[in-house]
Parts: sequence; C-alpha cells; structure tokens
Amino acid sequence: MTLPAFFMGSKEDSSNPLDTSRDELAALEIQRVDGVLEDCIWNVEALQLLPAIMADLDRLSLVLGPTLVGALKEHYFLGEQLDAHRLEQAEGQGMPAELEQSFGCCLWTILRHLRARPAVCRELRAKATAGQYSKMAEGLKELQGLLMQKMLMGPAEVRERNRHLKELSIRHRKNMEMVTKLEHEVEEATKQNDIAKQDKLIRRLKVSMHLTMKESDEVLDSMEHEVEEQKRADRTASEARCNEMQQEADKLQVQLKSLAIENRESETSLRKKKARVETEIENWIQKYDADMAEKQAELEELLRLHAQEQEEVLRLEELCGRMESWRLEQKQDEEPEVIVDE
Repeated sequence: MTLPAFFMGSKEDSSNPLDTSRDELAALEIQRVDGVLEDCIWNVEALQLLPAIMADLDRLSLVLGPTLVGALKEHYFLGEQLDAHRLEQAEGQGMPAELEQSFGCCLWTILRHLRARPAVCRELRAKATAGQYSKMAEGLKELQGLLMQKMLMGPAEVRERNRHLKELSIRHRKNMEMVTKLEHEVEEATKQNDIAKQDKLIRRLKVSMHLTMKESDEVLDSMEHEVEEQKRADRTASEARCNEMQQEADKLQVQLKSLAIENRESETSLRKKKARVETEIENWIQKYDADMAEKQAELEELLRLHAQEQEEVLRLEELCGRMESWRLEQKQDEEPEVIVDE
C-alpha cells in the first residue's frame, strides 16, 4: 500500500525550517492569484448573462446605454460570422485571425461595460438559468476556496502540518518495510507450501495494513480537527474585530451627529449675529447719510447767508466811502479864508 505524494512530504520540508519571507511572498502571490480568479469568476458569470441580455435587449437598452447596446449587437453579428466560418472550416477553409481578434475585443468591451452596471447584472443573474459556464464557475470558486484556506494557514500551522507529515512518512516507511518483509516471507512460505505459516503472515500483513490505515486516519483526523479549530478561532477573532470596529463606527457616527448639530447651532448663531451686525451697519449708514444731508443743507444755507453778508458789507463799505468823501467836502467848505497883512 502506498500513500499519495501529498502525505509523504519532501526531504527539504522535513529537514529545513520554513522561511518567513518566503511565506509572506507566497501569501502575496496567493492574493494575486485570488484576485485573478475573482475576475475570472465574474467574467464567466457575466458571459452566462449574455443570452438573457440579448433576449431582452429592447427593454434594457435605456439602462445599458447606446455604447453597450452597440457592442452587444456587434458581438452578435461577429458570432454569426464565426459560426459561418466554422462551417466553412469544417469543409477545409481556414478561420480568419482578424475576425477572432475582433470578436475577443468586442467581448472584453461588453464585460467592461457590464462591470460598470452591477445592478443590471444582479437583476439578470437572479433570472438567469444554469448554462454551460456554471461548472466552470463552480470549479473556479472551489479553487479559490482552496487558495483562501491555504492563505489562512500561518507559518506555525504549516510547520505543525509538516511535522505531522514527517511523522506519518516515517511511520509509513517503517510499515512499508515491514510489509515488504512480510510479503517476502509470504513468498517463501508459498514456495515451501507452508499453509499455516502463510495464513499467519497474511494475518500479520492485514493487521499491519489495518494499523497503518488507522494511524493515517488518526493523523488526518487530527489535522482536520486542528484546521477546524483554527478556522473557528479565526472566525471568532474576526467577528470580535468586526463588532469592535462596528462599535467604533457607531461611536464615531454619534460624534459626527453631535458635531454636526453643534456646528449647525454655531452656524445659526453666527448667521443671526451677522444679520444683526449687517442691520446695525445699515442703520448707521442710513443715519450717516441723513446727518451728512442735513449738514450739507446747513452748510449750503450758511454759504448763502455768508454771500449775502458779503454783499451787504460791500454795500456798506461803499456807503461809508461816500459819506467820508461828503464829510471832507463839507469840512473844506466851512473853513474861513485866512488874510495875511502886508
């Protein structure tokens, strides 16, 4: 009896410890492969929706948009051309490479536009039936699950698994040596026609094989139990972390609402204060304009009175000049003439 190569382990795994940097690189590589598988799964599921879209293209044309509708019609047209060329190829003619390239480019354009419309894809996926791409999608999802399970195993789990595999390999090698020895003895017993010894060796061989299978099953059960325990622990830690993050998010949401209410009240108060200040400034401006108008009118009145007084002063100065001239003339007339004796 031989075990699968997965349980045998390699010489390098049993002799050298795992390198942390290599594990990290392997985890990153698995993440990249997981992203590629996720895209492949989405593309396969989207391809399964094309018949439903083409069957209901008139109703979905407004939702899909003219670009995607044109690409779908071109895809349908190119598909008919490819079918026709396949029939010709069956008769001995070749398939044009440009037509296949155009068909592939058109298909990628459709997938890119469908990815931008997840609501339409969800609606069509709920109505779509299982087609030729379902098994491919299920296989890709199964492969993705295996990769995620491998990615969740840490270095300690890998080392523990390798230790179990090494122990199992050593036990298996010893059991196989014993089985080989017993088979050799059985052959010798068969040659000597010793039926009793042959039966005894056969029983020992069956017991050894049963013990080997039992030990293998125990190791496998132990490994599965450890994996399940680790999964439960990871799930519990993840749920606790999610709950903690949700509580933190709720707390931050409450703080946000409180700050929004506080800022809204502060903004309302500042708006009222601004309106009050603007009203007060407007009143002061109106008062200033009224005072300036009153002062301007008073100034104009004073200027007018000043001009009148200036005219009166000029008139009075002229009268004073005339009176002074008249007085001097009267004085000269009243003076007596002086006679000088010889």
